[in-house]
Parts: sequence; structure tokens; C-alpha cells
Amino acid sequence: MKASRPRVFAVAGIVLLGAYFAGYALVRSGRLIVHRSSVAGDRYASHSVEPGDARLAGGYINGVVALIYTPLRYAELGYWHLRQPLDSPLSEAERRRRSE
Repeated sequence: MKASRPRVFAVAGIVLLGAYFAGYALVRSGRLIVHRSSVAGDRYASHSVEPGDARLAGGYINGVVALIYTPLRYAELGYWHLRQPLDSPLSEAERRRRSE
């Protein structure tokens, strides 16, 4: 039985998309891309998802990797804005973590 051309393209697209998401997970766990937040007093002032300072790769490589994953970085940034909105108070655990 011969697979139709659209089905082959659909499967290839799903595999590539899965590899892209898995690559982002690896890049985040390797700290080539990191989430940073800043606070003003006891409230969140900003969030960013940007190239990290991992020693595995140089700054140039981290920048290229961040560029490749820009759509997912913006999606993650949206997640952080929902989870910790700007001007929302820090949790007690976060306050303790930042004071260490």
C-alpha cells in the first residue's frame, strides 16, 4: 500500500515540529536560553527569555540558538506574564529565595 504524498508531508511536518520542541527543552535545560525576572520592592517589574551565559557554548552560539527559538521564547514569555503578572507581589517562597 502506497502512502499518499500529503500524508507523508504531514508526518514529516509533525516529526520536525516535535524535534523543534524537544530541541527547545534541551536548550532550556542546558541554560543556553534562560528566563530572567526583575523585581522592584516586593513586586515583579519585568520578565525576559534571552540567551544565557552557559559555558557549554560561547555568547555568539547562545545568541544564534536564541534567534532560532524566538517563537517559543515569546510563547514562554507570555506564560511568565500569565503566571507572574507585572506589578504582582512576590510569593513568600520567592522572597526568601531572592534574599539568600
